[in-house]
Amino acid sequence: MNLDPSKGSARLLFLDKDHVRIFKGESGPKASSEGTSMLEFDVAQKTLRETGQVSAQPYLLRVDSTCGRMLAVFQQQGGNYQLALCDARTGAVLKTLTEWQPHYPSASFMNDGRILAAERGSTQSTLRLYSSEGELQRTCPLGASRVSVAGPDVRGGKVVLETWESNDRHIDTGDVRLFDPATGDLQILPGLLPTHWNWWWSGGAPAGPAGAVTSRIFPNDKGQLVRYDFGTGTATPVKF
Repeated sequence: MNLDPSKGSARLLFLDKDHVRIFKGESGPKASSEGTSMLEFDVAQKTLRETGQVSAQPYLLRVDSTCGRMLAVFQQQGGNYQLALCDARTGAVLKTLTEWQPHYPSASFMNDGRILAAERGSTQSTLRLYSSEGELQRTCPLGASRVSVAGPDVRGGKVVLETWESNDRHIDTGDVRLFDPATGDLQILPGLLPTHWNWWWSGGAPAGPAGAVTSRIFPNDKGQLVRYDFGTGTATPVKF
């Protein structure tokens, strides 16, 4: 099978030291499929074999944190999108999580395998938390016409979310929040603006165990870059 990047896109995931999982999507007028093929490369045996397929391009896949056991896949069904929990080896649909009208989707796995998905609505947008088996655990409103970049940046047991108005992605239109999966609380962090992960991102310090004091860099509403300490709630300007 051709893994030439000019023929499409591919994502690689190391399952262990001897096995690599590859998610390969074809592109161009001669592409045989609009989906993604799943392959496994055995390093010791030097063999590559296809194990399954899903009907979505690689950029619409989210891989879980448990050695690539599952995928959250955005599949277009008619005029709508469907978020499905799929087997990462075969592509088999394990559970359909939700469906919504067309928009750029957002979903991610938390460190423990649970799934966060943001659904944008014309009057109300919603954050949904699913168990690792795809059972709905919480539904939280995000406000009118907002979208969210959900995790998996976990800080002290909470998840960092960034939201902004759906029709305007200028940096001064959104906010940064902490989501508590245990209670459903969404706390806005005053003065911080979303980094808009599609053009700039800083990972900051490692997330660490629950309760650990960690930090991350954000722009603020004064035009500065600040390091926000999730343990104390203080924002310190970054000096260059």
